[in-house]
Amino acid sequence: RHDVVIVGGGIVGSAVACFLKVLAPAIDVAVIEPDRSYEFASTPRASGGARRQFSCPENVAMSNFSIGFIEGADRELAVGGEPAHVEWRRGGYLFIVGAEQLPILAENAALQRSMGVRADLLDPDGLHERFPSMNLAGIAGGVHTPDDGWCDPSGLLQAFRRKARSLGVAYVDDRVVAIDHDATAARAVRLASGATLAADHVVNAAGAWAKEVAAMVGMALPIEPLRRFEHYFETPNAIEPLPYVKDL
Repeated sequence: RHDVVIVGGGIVGSAVACFLKVLAPAIDVAVIEPDRSYEFASTPRASGGARRQFSCPENVAMSNFSIGFIEGADRELAVGGEPAHVEWRRGGYLFIVGAEQLPILAENAALQRSMGVRADLLDPDGLHERFPSMNLAGIAGGVHTPDDGWCDPSGLLQAFRRKARSLGVAYVDDRVVAIDHDATAARAVRLASGATLAADHVVNAAGAWAKEVAAMVGMALPIEPLRRFEHYFETPNAIEPLPYVKDL
């Protein structure tokens, strides 16, 4: 029996486990993760980008917290005096748009600035001055948030996992195949090994597979695994350091 059982031990599940133990050290937490190597997990496939450029205030607020946390994660997630290695780089984010989308981008930037974000609205001349290597054909403007950046997602995952285990979180190498529940709450999880773990709270942190876990309690979630592409290139010409660039 555990106070909290977390389904999924990737970056979300491990972060939840870690923060639960920090905020309430006495509770008993278990994380169920079927892929201990994380070979098929989403986390190691992430680019590690962390940005505040959102249109929803709640997302900006969450990023204000999480980016600040990641910046100090080597210290905050240290175990036994050994710092974590999340490789945070404050490289910035740049959203670029055409003329039709420029008013929306400017409106979003105003919201972000109202929440303490450094969000620089740049016209083509400003973009050229800051990023002279960019081809600005068709670009009406952009917003640059220089305090955003990226980290090593695998490093952050392993840091959360080590910290959580050091705080007493149990990691169980198994797969949740069913959830016992009544009309108001989940009561226990059943594992592929045949074991059953009772719990006062069950957290669905299965990421792209969260829909399958939610179905175990009769809940429909509109979540589907989505294939995304990331490209790496080199140029023979020296260029200035570029931020993450999102072309809307």
